[in-house]
Amino acid sequence: MPIMTVRMKRGLWLLIGGLTLMLCLGVLPWGMTARFFSGALTLSAVAGAWIICGRKAFPVSAEYQHLLAALPGECSTPIVLVCGDSDDLDRLFGPALVREIPHGCYLRLGAAKELARLTPVLLAQRPAWRRQLAAMFFLSPQSHTDQGVLRTILRGWHHELAGMSRNIGHRPPAMICLFLNGKDGPWYFCPTEGALGIIGELAASGQETEDGLSIKSGGEPIHHLPQIIEAQALLAWYRDTLMAEKPADKYGCPPRVQSDLAVRFTSMPVLSGNVWQRHLAARTLLRPVSFSSARETSLPFPDPLLWMLPRPQGPTACRRAMAWGMAVLTGYCLAALCIVAWNNQRLLIRVAADLQRYHNIPPSAHGPKASALTVLVNDAKELELYHRQGTPLRLGLGLYSGTSLYAGLLAAIDGYMPPLFVSDAPQPHAPGPQTLNLNSLSLFNAGSASLKPEATKVLVAALMDIKAQPGWLIVVAGHTDDTGSHRRNQDLSLARAEAVRDWLRTMGNIPSGCFAVQGHGSARPIAGNDTVAGRAANRRVDIRLIPEPGACQPVAGIQAPPLRQ
Repeated sequence: MPIMTVRMKRGLWLLIGGLTLMLCLGVLPWGMTARFFSGALTLSAVAGAWIICGRKAFPVSAEYQHLLAALPGECSTPIVLVCGDSDDLDRLFGPALVREIPHGCYLRLGAAKELARLTPVLLAQRPAWRRQLAAMFFLSPQSHTDQGVLRTILRGWHHELAGMSRNIGHRPPAMICLFLNGKDGPWYFCPTEGALGIIGELAASGQETEDGLSIKSGGEPIHHLPQIIEAQALLAWYRDTLMAEKPADKYGCPPRVQSDLAVRFTSMPVLSGNVWQRHLAARTLLRPVSFSSARETSLPFPDPLLWMLPRPQGPTACRRAMAWGMAVLTGYCLAALCIVAWNNQRLLIRVAADLQRYHNIPPSAHGPKASALTVLVNDAKELELYHRQGTPLRLGLGLYSGTSLYAGLLAAIDGYMPPLFVSDAPQPHAPGPQTLNLNSLSLFNAGSASLKPEATKVLVAALMDIKAQPGWLIVVAGHTDDTGSHRRNQDLSLARAEAVRDWLRTMGNIPSGCFAVQGHGSARPIAGNDTVAGRAANRRVDIRLIPEPGACQPVAGIQAPPLRQ
């Protein structure tokens, strides 16, 4: 699994913090105190994650400082971590620690135990190299005289390779390069599952014959049959003897990470009675040919084999960061939709419960009925505010469902009838609702909601009628004809009703709780709109006085909000 860079991690945390703030401040139905604390907590968490992401996951010890200092800055080719005997590595690298070529880069580690130890440190410095890492182990069988020691070395290499696999999250390409003393020739390569092949400088310029045992260069055949036979025998000995599975491995130990094999004949130091010489003499008729084995001779790097290294399949660090970002964004979008749907459901339940409570109260219960009516008026003003100024985010996202309740609220408010009080003393006459119809032309100019100066006379007469019935509920409703758009007529009628309400409340010193304002637009005509006279009659402001003494006084336990938010 690729490691994301510090910039990618910080970007993800910024995305998470921004989305969390949006949910806390705009979607969740919390108060100002809860929003403040949630926002402060979110910012603190993002700041802490920002600092933590910038820290190095692994401190670099002094023993790795020299190697990390020699690393190339940018590299898009395979990064090969090289382990093996110190003598072989000295002849490969010389005094250098890094060898960089156009199609690969070798890093000298040393013993096999350094493989799993250095991998986390290396990835902390170069996270983008996770998919490019490979491992090679160089070994000279003719430099060992104890087959048990050689088997232990190889098993330790595979153990460290398994630890490297756990560190980088996938099985890296791995190769064991075996050197044999002999005439310098090409690389003999054998993959984990496959046959022996010849790869080298000669193969790049020559052609392989049909028998696969010789290469033509310049028209002359170059025979490699003895080396091929010895290489096949070495690979068989490696698989059947050195790396043979023990019975315990089949039951208690995890399977080893497989490695490709490569053999190269070159000038090598040979110990008398080495394990390969004994095996070769005991099982074949081949006899090793003696060549110069000076230790000063440098060993060849398997440069042609770098093209054979497979690339692990999987997403890059950038794609992984983008995938995480899309997953986080999708999760927050789903959470926002669920919260908005929950908020709308709460609104529906609350308004429906208020309506049900209002209808369940009998008309004879004067106080509770008036209290329930006040709650309905407040609900209607809330829905009207959403309709005029836009739905808030916590109810939006296309899920707002309060429109279906607005008509029911207006019908319940308009249909309110106060109870008739029956007393022992005979009452000559029970007061009934009164309606004052004010012509809009005498109050406003066409298309305007500002009162004309000459409207004062009409409003004073209406105010006198209102003062004659103190404490009654005053319902101010604006109406228009059907000229123009429905939305425009709705807004104009409501604005005119509010203007009349504001004048009456100011000039008459009437409490705001005594008023209920409605804008019906062209929905309730009293004449036909097909004639000039009919349209003039429909342009009006109705003031309805509901005969309920004390209805506009504040009810205990319920405080009416301001009429205009």
